[in-house]
Amino acid sequence: MNRFALVSLVLLAVLAAGSVWAHPPKDVKIEFDPESKMLMVTAPHDTKDATKHFIGAVEVELNGEKIIEQKFKSQVNADMQMAHYWINDAGAGDTLVVTAACNIAGKKKATFEIAKPEVKPAAEPAKTE
Repeated sequence: MNRFALVSLVLLAVLAAGSVWAHPPKDVKIEFDPESKMLMVTAPHDTKDATKHFIGAVEVELNGEKIIEQKFKSQVNADMQMAHYWINDAGAGDTLVVTAACNIAGKKKATFEIAKPEVKPAAEPAKTE
């Protein structure tokens, strides 16, 4: 086996080993408070070292338009990444899409539809006789 083939094989093995330990977030959980316009994002992502293997980016789309792209240098703890955003333009009937990406490999996306308020039928007028 020539030297180039050996170096290529070793490099391939190292890259493959790194991706085995990398994984996307388990989930992306979205909560939105329509009164305060606050979006709460939680991305469970277990890691042994939250400074080397972590959720490295969160993107938020409102009705198909990217409005937030935040990059991270570490995770809040070894279990998850969390982020809160004020989305002033979001309202009833809008769609929020949040993507959380591992800094090494993998990402996960979640969609949240902001509910329209229920419209109650008007009460019938009282009948008089």
